[in-house]
Amino acid sequence: MGKKKNLNGLPNSLTQRYFSTLFYYSKAYMSDWILNAASEIKISELVIDLMNETIEPKEMEIKPILAYLPRLKETIYLTLENENFESDFINSGIFKIELSKKYNFLNCTAILTDKEGKEYIGKTYTEFSYEKKFKVFKPNIIERIKNML
Repeated sequence: MGKKKNLNGLPNSLTQRYFSTLFYYSKAYMSDWILNAASEIKISELVIDLMNETIEPKEMEIKPILAYLPRLKETIYLTLENENFESDFINSGIFKIELSKKYNFLNCTAILTDKEGKEYIGKTYTEFSYEKKFKVFKPNIIERIKNML
């Protein structure tokens, strides 16, 4: 079994990777997708479950935000292997994300939990929107009628 202190930096690595230029999807970075989608459905926080590849609230489970979660999970497994831990040593991993009221930045904290209950909490990162605002969701029928008037 490896040394637990070697896992302390893993939450920060995951956050930095997710919001980096490496995880650009289609027309925007992850912060842009999250901020634009959140502003459309008017939420102020969300939780991304890295291990189960899900998001709360469910309305935020869109392809651009979910697309790179398997790679983050793979990063967890590779880190565990490289540090001589069993592959199931980390059994929970989340990003807790709080959004600004004006939706131009978000704060993200990664929290990993091992099978012994120890939490590895990363620092809180602030990420800004880099691209021009864009629509994430197709307008519903009521919005289409309003736009026609």
